[in-house]
Amino acid sequence: MLTTLIGGRLPALRTTEGRVLVKSALAGESRATLALAERSHAGGPAIIRRLIQTGDKEVKHLTLEVLDRWNREVFRPMGDNAAALEADVNARTKSARRMSSHELVDFSTGGVTYEGEAGIDRVLLVPSIVTRPWITISEWDSTKIICYRAGRPANAAGEPNRDTVLVYRALGDETRLRLLRELAAGDRRLAELAQALGLSKSTLHGHLAVLRTAGLIRLSLGADKKYGLRPGLPDLNRILADFIGRG
Repeated sequence: MLTTLIGGRLPALRTTEGRVLVKSALAGESRATLALAERSHAGGPAIIRRLIQTGDKEVKHLTLEVLDRWNREVFRPMGDNAAALEADVNARTKSARRMSSHELVDFSTGGVTYEGEAGIDRVLLVPSIVTRPWITISEWDSTKIICYRAGRPANAAGEPNRDTVLVYRALGDETRLRLLRELAAGDRRLAELAQALGLSKSTLHGHLAVLRTAGLIRLSLGADKKYGLRPGLPDLNRILADFIGRG
């Protein structure tokens, strides 16, 4: 929760002083927690003050209750997907033997390029079924944690390849086509795209996720987050010809 609340100001917390502050806050020291609140994004201070007023024992009880319900209502019904997760991990492990770390991140996430940051010395890739098609990125201490969408089982005979469906679905929207044309001129920040297209950032987030999931664009992580076209865009004529048997 602390990682979420302090949002984009984490780099300052990678110092020795910052790590001590985080540990003190986790130990229940109110001054340290309030100090973290000052570094949080909008709404963070109010949330942290409410947590302090609630008390550590009650917060712990509520947290455990949420985790238990999440396990019972979300994860247990998805038990059949355990095999898919294991298969995904095995596939990534084999890929890691022939790819650089940067290539593996790009391959696993379908277009996220991580350039590295000061204070980060490890990247942890975690397959997820619950968050598909979204990718969640967080960090703890010196580890960057990237939860990517786990691969789906192979389609039955005669069904279109899922990647084919994703590509055509992504292109079947005027806003996403405008986004691709804008990115053809060069990499852009989210704010720049919002201004160019006259749309809100929240609206663009969903469209960008669809385009990235389809393998059409990439997201570069580093000092700035930028979106850009992926090299080697898919040949739509070939994809369709292969599916209908005229390739």
